[in-house]
Amino acid sequence: MKVKKQDKEEENLEEEIRLIFSTEYVLNCFSDGNEMQYIKFFKIPKIEKLINNEEIMYSIKQYLANDLIISQTSRSSFMHRNTLIYRVNKFHKLTGLNLKKFNDSVLFNNMIHIKSFFDTKTKINDIF
Repeated sequence: MKVKKQDKEEENLEEEIRLIFSTEYVLNCFSDGNEMQYIKFFKIPKIEKLINNEEIMYSIKQYLANDLIISQTSRSSFMHRNTLIYRVNKFHKLTGLNLKKFNDSVLFNNMIHIKSFFDTKTKINDIF
């Protein structure tokens, strides 16, 4: 019973990611001033845990920077190939996004750039 609930939560999370990080939706929200939805999204415990996991985030960012090529990423980041594959698969299990697919990679790339935007904006607001 618990497994079904977890599967449903993961499915809902994947749907939410696909919706709110699609390029069209992002542009509409920022032009309409509806940024609060993103701020709430990044407060979801599962997302916070993922974003705060430095190993996974470093690995995924390197994977994206190396054009989704496992061998190139493992060489350039001095990481064992199997470690990288494990982390990419773990990310897929946590979010439902398969980074081996271009569209899912674009969604996640949008997500980390939006998160970075809010982090920068928060730091600027804290100064003033």
